[in-house]
Amino acid sequence: MQVFTPCRRGWILLAVLLGVSWGCGSRDRPVPVRGKVTVDGAPIAGAGVVFHPKDGNGRPASGETRADGTYHLTTFTEGDGALPGEYRVTIVWEEPVHPYLAYRDGSPKKKALEKEYLEWKAKHKPKPSPIPPHYGDPAKTPLEQKVPVPGGVADFALQSNAP
Repeated sequence: MQVFTPCRRGWILLAVLLGVSWGCGSRDRPVPVRGKVTVDGAPIAGAGVVFHPKDGNGRPASGETRADGTYHLTTFTEGDGALPGEYRVTIVWEEPVHPYLAYRDGSPKKKALEKEYLEWKAKHKPKPSPIPPHYGDPAKTPLEQKVPVPGGVADFALQSNAP
């Protein structure tokens, strides 16, 4: 007959808990996801990419495209990826704001940029988004993605004339 001492029971309990956490915890860990966004074949810089859980439960993951159109998703920490599951994907682009607008009233930096901002504002013509609006609506977007992604890459080739 084998007797389990308190110390031995503690080691057995620890081994069971570690086994359960290694075997079942993968749904709670993000999987790296990266990709590239293009519109009519051209890379889009400064677009927001958001993976929305299809079932409405869970955490969304998001990223922003670089100058070459590439992005890396983040759920908890920078670039960690997305949790496993099914997602609807939205992609939006908004024109960057002038740096003057980032400072509080009375800020010395805002005061220094005021003249430049007023000149810019007088000449500036807002740019339309290169991304059709339906890609930015979780209820209308045709983009879907399952995570994990084969090879960790989820590219999106959008068309500007798509309905």
